[in-house]
Amino acid sequence: KQYEYKIHLPGSRSFVGSNSENTSGDLYTVDHRFNLSSFEHKRNKRVLDIGISLLLLVLYPILAFKVLHAGTFFNNIFKVLSGKRTWVGYSNKNMLPGLPKIQQGIIPISGVQKGYEPSEAIRTELDYAYAKNYTPATDIGILKKNWKYLGEK
Repeated sequence: KQYEYKIHLPGSRSFVGSNSENTSGDLYTVDHRFNLSSFEHKRNKRVLDIGISLLLLVLYPILAFKVLHAGTFFNNIFKVLSGKRTWVGYSNKNMLPGLPKIQQGIIPISGVQKGYEPSEAIRTELDYAYAKNYTPATDIGILKKNWKYLGEK
């Protein structure tokens, strides 16, 4: 009598259960509050994109020899400055339902690993975790690890 039991299905984000056969079941779900849904984080992401783009534009003569596809890298700087793209975006090409909308990224949050493509389930989990826990430091960390791929399409 002192314990309450709930059912959790693997892979789901909720618990279901009733404390009595005479009452209907309760549903407990994980609260989906995404940091990227807030105006402040979207603004910070955009300011970070602009700041990094301006820095990369100044450093372009040096970085052109270090990144792959220097011409595409130059175009990507202006795509991000114009707001058509963002430096770090979701891993899935198609926007998943319920996620805050952001521009398509130059670098996916899963990073670029030549010869390895994460499964759709992993990309989906990464996208949800990115939107939920976003901070500008997240983007900076991903860019630091993947800077030589900033010339990718």
